[in-house]
Amino acid sequence: MAVPPIGGVAAAVPAVSVAAAVDAADADGAVVAPVADAGDVAVGLADRVEKMRAELDMPPEYVEDLLRLVGTDIVVVADDSGSMNSVSDNLAGGPKTRWQELQQTLRLLATMLLVIEHMDGFWLKFLNDAEWYKITSTAQLEEIFAGKPRARGKTPLLGNLAPVIEGFGRDDRDTLLLILTDGEPSDCEFDELSHLIKSKPDDVFCSFAMCTDEADVVELYNKVVDPIFGCDITDDYAAECREAKRVGNALSPFQWLAKMLLVKYDKYDALDERKLDGRRRACCALS
Repeated sequence: MAVPPIGGVAAAVPAVSVAAAVDAADADGAVVAPVADAGDVAVGLADRVEKMRAELDMPPEYVEDLLRLVGTDIVVVADDSGSMNSVSDNLAGGPKTRWQELQQTLRLLATMLLVIEHMDGFWLKFLNDAEWYKITSTAQLEEIFAGKPRARGKTPLLGNLAPVIEGFGRDDRDTLLLILTDGEPSDCEFDELSHLIKSKPDDVFCSFAMCTDEADVVELYNKVVDPIFGCDITDDYAAECREAKRVGNALSPFQWLAKMLLVKYDKYDALDERKLDGRRRACCALS
C-alpha cells in the first residue's frame, strides 16, 4: 500500500508494511527511543503502570493491556465526509458537530499513545484526502485540523480500507485498523464492505467507532460487522456512557478510547453488558 515516510507524506509506493517503513527510517538515522536496561524495566514497570493509570484515569489492567499495543501498527481511517458537519446531539457543553467530535477523539488517541510510550505513533488517513499522515504528537494533529475547518466529500470506505486490509498483516506485527465514521459507504453496498473485512488476515483487527446518534446506522454495523472475527463496534461516547451506567459502570474518555484500541481482548466488550469489579471513576463529558 502507499505509505508515507516517517513524519511526512508521500505519493504511492510499492506495497510494504508500516513496520518496514519504520525500519527504513531508523536505518536512515531517524531518532529512536533508547533501549532500557532489563533491570530498570523490571523495577520501573509497576511505577509506570501506576503513573499511566493516574494520567489516563483507568484501572491498572487497562494500562497493562495498552502497553501490549507497543509494536502494533495502528492505522486510523477518519471520515471527513460532508455529513460529519451535522450537529451531534450527544455531546455536553454546547452544540458540536460530528467533525469536532472526531477531532477530539483523535486528540485523546494521540495523548494516550504518548503516555503509554507508543513511539511509532499512528498512521492517519482521511476518506477524502489522498495523503497519509504519521502522527506522533497532538501538535501535528492541530496543524492538520487547521487546514480542514469543515468536512466535505463522500464516504468511500471500501476504497480506503482495502489498501490497509490487503497490505498489512504480512509481517510479525499485529495491525489495529480504527475507523471513525458516521454512515454507510458511498462506494459500495454494505455486503461488499463486509466481504472485504471478512477477508482480512487474522492479525489485522478492525475497530469501528461510530460518530453518529442514528440508531439504525449503528445497528447495521453491529449486525453485519461486529460478528466478524477480530472486529468490534463502539458507539459514540455519550451512548457508551449511558449503557455503562445502566449496568453500574462508569466510563472515562480514556476508558472509552481504550475499548476501541483493545479490540483483540474480548473482555472489554463487557463494559456495557455487566457490572465490573474494581475502581471506576465517572467522567462522562468530552471537553
